[in-house]
Amino acid sequence: MSGTSGKRAAVGRASDDPAGADRGRRLWNEAVETLSRDAVAELQLQRLKQQVRYNYERSPAHRRKFDEVGARPEDIRGFDDFARIPVMTKDEHRRIQQESLERHGSPFTSMGCAAPEEIVRINATSGTTGVPTLYTLTAHDVAIVNEMHARKYWRAGIRPGHVMLQALSLSMFTGGLPLSQGIMHLGACVVPVGIEGGTKRVIDIARITRPHAIVATPSFGQYLVEEAPRLTGRPASELGLRWFFCAGEGGGGDPEVRRALADGFGARVFDHTGGGHAFHGISCDAPAGDCAGMHFVSEDHCLLELVDPATRAPIALRHGAIGEMVFTFLDWRGGPFMRYALGDLLQVWTEPCGCGMPG
Repeated sequence: MSGTSGKRAAVGRASDDPAGADRGRRLWNEAVETLSRDAVAELQLQRLKQQVRYNYERSPAHRRKFDEVGARPEDIRGFDDFARIPVMTKDEHRRIQQESLERHGSPFTSMGCAAPEEIVRINATSGTTGVPTLYTLTAHDVAIVNEMHARKYWRAGIRPGHVMLQALSLSMFTGGLPLSQGIMHLGACVVPVGIEGGTKRVIDIARITRPHAIVATPSFGQYLVEEAPRLTGRPASELGLRWFFCAGEGGGGDPEVRRALADGFGARVFDHTGGGHAFHGISCDAPAGDCAGMHFVSEDHCLLELVDPATRAPIALRHGAIGEMVFTFLDWRGGPFMRYALGDLLQVWTEPCGCGMPG
């Protein structure tokens, strides 16, 4: 999460290709991704003040969070003030969603902020442990998501002309349509085969389209390595993949899993996170010991906090700090999350990474 430059920029609006003709540069949006820590904090606070007022005025659920502690938007002068607002959990979100459906005939009325005619996409979590959690995006929000996907894949080396096989679920999954649109925004070609058609179809499409990269869960990647010889008579390495992007589940950061995928496909392996929302990160090629986890690439649109899982007391974002992840969308119009906790523990590193990449 460390910035590497003192550059300032007018940021926050996605560009079709900030890199322009310079396809050899390392970052998709260099002006934003190299902002200094002070510049990032200044931008985040500016957007946070605007976002909390927007949320308060338009969302009954968000307004209740302020009411719980007797706060109003004008009371949020700094990050410490904002930390007073109670955290929202996924279970609470689901309850609000159900109550909104019963009371208003729509699951989005209480949490959503934008007018219905502004909503262009609805995303959902998988719902494997309960009712799917729905959230809404305007065209403005979709542009932000596309920008974040482009930042991640550009860092890994994906460029216009590369072909990426999308082998995650396409059925309402945040890594389905949103990810595919992000790939297209970068200028690469997406093959949205999805996983619904089964292993053989994924392999058949890969053999026909000859993709440079695949996006899949690490467990499915390992399964492909095992099944490719039986289904095709050839090892998975002969698919010609140069990149394997892990997503959709844990395991992509495990050195043994990464090694198995790298050996099985003969590809560079990256772990990454972020589907149809504002929290996005990607791993790097730094040697083991020089880097762990992922580079956070969306600080201009997502305020990250750590809290104590038991007390929800704030934990300072110092090098090596561990806590429950809480995030807030910034410059978001549809269904913005505010101090939202998924129940995930996160460790942060703030010192420069051995790969030289910021974030």
